[in-house]
Order: sequence, then C-alpha cells, then structure tokens
Amino acid sequence: MKRIGLIIERHWHYGRRLCEGIAAYARERGDLSLEFVECEADGGVKSLRGFDGFVARIWNGKMASALKATGRPTVDVYSGERSDDFVLVDQNARLIAQLAARHFIERRFTRFAFCGYAFQRYSTLRREYFVHALELNHFRCGVFEDRNFSAGKFGQRILGRGDFSAGIRSKRLERWLAGLEKPVAVFCAHDLVALDVAKACGELGIDVPHDVAVLGVDNDPLLCDFANPTISSIDPGPFEIGRQAANALATWIDDPARKPEDIRPEPAGIVERTSTRVFLYPEPWLTDALVYIRRNVARNINASEVIGHLGLSHTTVERAFRARLGLSVRQQIAKVRIDEAKLLLEKTSIPLAEVCSRSGFSSKAYFTAAFRCATGSTPLEWRLAAAASRRLSPATRP
Repeated sequence: MKRIGLIIERHWHYGRRLCEGIAAYARERGDLSLEFVECEADGGVKSLRGFDGFVARIWNGKMASALKATGRPTVDVYSGERSDDFVLVDQNARLIAQLAARHFIERRFTRFAFCGYAFQRYSTLRREYFVHALELNHFRCGVFEDRNFSAGKFGQRILGRGDFSAGIRSKRLERWLAGLEKPVAVFCAHDLVALDVAKACGELGIDVPHDVAVLGVDNDPLLCDFANPTISSIDPGPFEIGRQAANALATWIDDPARKPEDIRPEPAGIVERTSTRVFLYPEPWLTDALVYIRRNVARNINASEVIGHLGLSHTTVERAFRARLGLSVRQQIAKVRIDEAKLLLEKTSIPLAEVCSRSGFSSKAYFTAAFRCATGSTPLEWRLAAAASRRLSPATRP
C-alpha cells in the first residue's frame, strides 16, 4: 500500500473537488492510502516522513522547499511556486480564457475588461490569454488588478485560511467600474473577485448583467449561487484534475525514473447564471427569447411556444430573429439543440439516449439524422473523435 500525503485546503469547493477526484482514482487503484497533511500559516509543512509521494497546492517557496527535501515524487495542483522538481497538473488557463472570450462574444459584447490579482500567476495567465483571445477577434480589453496581495500573503489568506473577505473591494475598484464604457463584459480571475465586482456594481447602481456582465472561475456554489444576482462561472474541472494528478503521482511512484509530463485538462464548461444572461440586441425582448430557448432546450419546444412566451406577433419575432441572427426561430432552436448535444457528447459519458433526451430531440432516430445533417458525423462518431483529440493533445507549459 502506497501512502500518499495530500496538502490541499478543504474549505473551498475547488479543493474539496480536487480531493474527491483523487479519492475516486485511489478507489480504482486499490493500493493508495490517502492522508491529509496540515500546513502552517506561513506555508511550512511538518510530519512529511513515511509518505511515498504527495499531491499539494504549493503556494510559496517554503512549502516547495519542504516537499523537495523529502526526495519523494510530488504533484503540484496549484502552480503558485513553479519547480522542475514537481509534476504540474493544473487548470488550463488558455482554454479557460478562450471559453470566457467566446461566451461574451456570442452575446454580442464589443467592450471587455479583466479583473484580477497582481502577483498571482494563475490570474496573470488568465488575463494574458483572455486579452490575446480578444485581440484575435479585433477587440481590446481594459484591466484592473488588485496589488494588495503578495503571492505569499494571498496563499496564506485564500488557501491557508479560506478567507472569504480577501477580495478586492476598494474605492479604486468602484472608480474603475464607474469609468468603464457600458455595456461591458468583465471576466474575473476567480469567483471571489466576481462577487466583489457584482457587489460593487450593486452599490453603484450599475445593472448586472445589462450594463456589466460578470463571469468568474471555479464555480464555487457558496460564492456563485448565494450572490444576488447569481454569478456565472467557468468550471475548470477540479474533479478530473484531481484524478489525473493521482494517476500521474502513482505512475511516477511505480517508475521513479520516468517523471510524467505536466498536464492541463480541459475545463468542464461554463455554468451560466444571471450575471451573463444577456444578449445585446436593439430589441430587449430578443435576449429574453434566446435565454428562454437555452433554458428549455431539454423540452421539445417549438417556435410557436417561444413566440407565445414573448407575447408578440409571429411576424415581429421572426423578422427580428432573421435580422439579428440570420436564422428563423425554428432554426435557432435546432442550433441550440445541436450545440447542447455536442457539449454533452464531448464533456460527458452519458448514454446517447440520454444525450438525445437532454438535447430536446423527440427520438433517437431523429436525433441521429439531425446531428449528421448539421455536423456530417453521427453522435457516436463525434464523441469518439472528441475523445481521440483529447488523447492526442500534448500537455505543454503555458
């Protein structure tokens, strides 16, 4: 039995999901014994003897030095203190930022901003990739970065103590938000930042999401679902990150001469809540129509139901859909169904019959025919191709 030490905070949803992924892999292996190792407020770690390896959220040099001194294989699931002595299994900052940019661009935003922490590597990477993704689409991006937290102080308060008050609320943030040209889409480095932005907007009388759309990262229910309005967030896939971290560590322990490559799994997707449920069109009801379609995609809704929900004439609605989207109401419903099916096929392993049902198709035969017509592939072929693409994607450093 291999004894594995876990140095991961449990007061945040993200850390708990990491641990759940590690535990799931350990159950499958059957030869891994997991044990939490507590760290001190300054990042110091004691009682590291007797372990075969570690999975840790390494947030400062003191913790990194202590783990390196053990000579045991260590997988870092934070990357706050990078070292070639460790294997990194962490969030994919590039794909997270691209997902954020696409989410906002699809909602017809043309003004963008990023809000995060200075001196924090994960925040810097998300900012750089977000700005780059927007530049590729010929957009510019404003930036606000709080400079009150050094890397060590941030790690101590956020990871060490789970301090929910360690956000970025300040008069400087309020002045920045007030000065942004509206409407604007703000991508936040973390849900805690998104919560502060949403609260500041409320105090300033700025409407979220119509004036400022807010998107966070980590999908922490205690931050996102308890906010008013609720906050949309990117789920970076901590369960899968935990699984792959445990797998990398076990592989390394089995063969110490072969250090695994760094790994950055794909994010699980965006969990949309009120803070980004907006589309910028001259007709304010068009946003309502698109949100209604997306929310009810699993039901077998039709164009008449959507038009009835709006309480407008058939001609008015169809004319606006074709002018703004280039699609009829029926075609937009079909597009959303196909998009939902693609997401389920790529990100889940649920049976095809359930994909069919959750995408709003009335029968599996109709689902297969419609999917082939839209993509040129059957649903199964699409799933297999997506799986093959993930296996072939190299894990490279950002």
